[in-house]
Amino acid sequence: MHARTYFALIIFVIHLTARAQTTITFDELSVRPLNGVSINGVTFAFTGFSPDIPTALFGTTFASYGETQILAAPWAAGASAGELRMHFDQPVSAVSFDVGLTTTLTLGNGFFVSAYNGETLLGSFTVSTRPNKPGPFAFSEGTFSYSGVSQPVTDLTVTFNQTSNQNFVMDDLYFVQVPEPKTGLLFLGFLLQLFVLKVRRSGGGSSGLHVDT
Repeated sequence: MHARTYFALIIFVIHLTARAQTTITFDELSVRPLNGVSINGVTFAFTGFSPDIPTALFGTTFASYGETQILAAPWAAGASAGELRMHFDQPVSAVSFDVGLTTTLTLGNGFFVSAYNGETLLGSFTVSTRPNKPGPFAFSEGTFSYSGVSQPVTDLTVTFNQTSNQNFVMDDLYFVQVPEPKTGLLFLGFLLQLFVLKVRRSGGGSSGLHVDT
């Protein structure tokens, strides 16, 4: 294999292991209870119910309360009286998602997010929501975003403002996984060993080294 090919493979591995970006749009699966769903490296748990949404759902168009700007069904939907938890199989250095509440009110405390690394609380955040359409029925929408390379997240807990006893929907969960160093480094080391061996063989019995290009 030519030297340029080795270098290209090494650069590719570095790029591949640097980050793993994932977006869950909630149309990946047919409609099902949200609690217990595990997909693309994240597991959802939900407790709570309302008369119109007794069970939180993944991939539903239910709760189409009105107009949206940053949300688009299908989405996850549930009672705002409940608690949503997300566990990441691998720590994430960045995460964001959109939430809509079935109210036309602008809320300075639309929903609340707690971020954890294992049992350690990294921070608690309050996210405001507002209707981005004129109505008469428009979701009160907001976006949570976290970036903490030095403090990666393994778990998120989300609770919601319960004004008017509304429901919530969530869409476009985006996260960047912290790479597992062992796999990438082992493969990178393997490529480097092959490259060194190739250089040595190309040099033959001469005192200088020759690399095919």
